[in-house]
Amino acid sequence: MEEYGEFFRFASHAYLVTYVVYVAGVFETRRDTISFDTLIREMKATGQLVGQGEAVSSLLSSAKPIAKKVAILRNKAVAHRTISMSYNDVFKLADVTPGELRDITDIALKIANRLLLSCDLQDQEFTDLPREDAVSMMTALARTR
Repeated sequence: MEEYGEFFRFASHAYLVTYVVYVAGVFETRRDTISFDTLIREMKATGQLVGQGEAVSSLLSSAKPIAKKVAILRNKAVAHRTISMSYNDVFKLADVTPGELRDITDIALKIANRLLLSCDLQDQEFTDLPREDAVSMMTALARTR
């Protein structure tokens, strides 16, 4: 990565932008978007959320404070750039920590799994495979030097 720094220069920013847009999107509360709120509302209306509704509501409530912070990043720095403040000032305003980003990711997976289980579908887990592949790739690249 050091030898080909220009190739990797914006990779971390691209991952952050993608993450912020998607996480803000799944926790969006507008009724005209595809989000957990919309999906849960539809599942309740069709009777598919039997036995999971209370747990899902609790998880959504625990995510709201962090989701608001991520929405600030999306709305003012990432998907839309406000003219009224700098990029860094938006991050200060959002006041979101890496731990909170990890937490909302975990909450999102728990919500998704509750929804999957209520439809008799297989739940999902995070995997270390992407990290392992990245380490393997970097090791292989180091050997070719």
